[in-house]
Amino acid sequence: MQLTTKLAVAAGIALLAAGCSSQQQASVENSVSNAASEVANSAEKVGTEIETKTKPMMHEAARAMDNSEVTLRVKTAFQASAQLDASGIQVSTSNGVTTLSGTVPDAKQHKLADTIAKNTVGAGSKVIDKLSVHAIAPTPKPSG
Repeated sequence: MQLTTKLAVAAGIALLAAGCSSQQQASVENSVSNAASEVANSAEKVGTEIETKTKPMMHEAARAMDNSEVTLRVKTAFQASAQLDASGIQVSTSNGVTTLSGTVPDAKQHKLADTIAKNTVGAGSKVIDKLSVHAIAPTPKPSG
């Protein structure tokens, strides 16, 4: 009696068939092939599920980075201006909308801060100006 062996491998699944008839070997190969297809389908489903669940998180992270970048650009532009006293100005950006809050010493500074912010964020973005003018009173000279 002659002993035949057959090795079937599909998608990392290996099956050794020894001493089987051709019909049994074909059945084994079919079983391995079906199992490999199930593994491949399951892996594809898991990949799709991971992509579906992580895509919104990736977009949110990108949006947060964009907001932080806009805020940083506006603050940097404020600091680069020799005419603007930005020490009382807070800048925040959320969902692409930049908000200026705090105080400036006069109307000229108010307009300058608003103009710098709008030029920095660009025409397609919005700047909300919540700045208030709070003139700093001059320090009285000591009498003497």
